[in-house]
Amino acid sequence: MNIKLRSSTQYDTTVSTIFYVGPRFAHFYITTRSLTGYTPTSGCILDTGQRLIIENIFDMMRDNYNENASTLADFLFTIQSMLQDETDLTDNCSLEYLLNTVNSYIMDNLANSEENGNMHEAPNCKEYEIKFVSSKSGYTSPDFKHKQTYFVSRDAIVRYIDSRNPGDCNINTYEDLPEFDSNSTKS
Repeated sequence: MNIKLRSSTQYDTTVSTIFYVGPRFAHFYITTRSLTGYTPTSGCILDTGQRLIIENIFDMMRDNYNENASTLADFLFTIQSMLQDETDLTDNCSLEYLLNTVNSYIMDNLANSEENGNMHEAPNCKEYEIKFVSSKSGYTSPDFKHKQTYFVSRDAIVRYIDSRNPGDCNINTYEDLPEFDSNSTKS
């Protein structure tokens, strides 16, 4: 059995019907929703089912990192960079929508949270705050001497910061160890 019900051509308008089988009946409702938050740049539009599949995939990936906010942030910034690179080279509606979903999650949940990945520690242990500036469509750091430097991805700004701050603050130094006496023997 199939039931067909045409939705309204107006956003946020509900259309309803009642389906009767003998003395029993059921109500069915359809509400047309707008595509708020998602404006395709390539001119392609995904249907609701396709968007739901992509959102479910994103939710499953995100759920793998729910126990560790820092790892989740690292994962999201990495996948954001990878998707941005891929969408620059291909015209794929699904990847574009996934990128938009990742960007929205980052802006809604990580944009102003220091413990969720907005700080980056360079190899020399200097910490940089990383911010996304939507008006410039790029990442920057208020810690930069030249404030007009913007990067297309978080990955790109991290590579830039790391290249300008070489070193390894995690190297152990052994200055206070006693000197080795080559004349002594073990008994």
